[in-house]
Amino acid sequence: MYLVSAVCPCHAVCARRRADRCQRARREQVRLHAAELFTCGYTDEQVARELRVTRMSANRWRRA
Repeated sequence: MYLVSAVCPCHAVCARRRADRCQRARREQVRLHAAELFTCGYTDEQVARELRVTRMSANRWRRA
């Protein structure tokens, strides 16, 4: 999965942390898009379908 570099023994950990940061940033962008859709009057179901997430996630974001 992750290759360990001879130069940096913690390279695998560094790569995982970068990936985690990227994934968190992507999820935050999806949540912000959901907020815009809710402002436009979309329902939980419509937001879930549009963003390809579960209806439960859309519902949690709307209530937050």
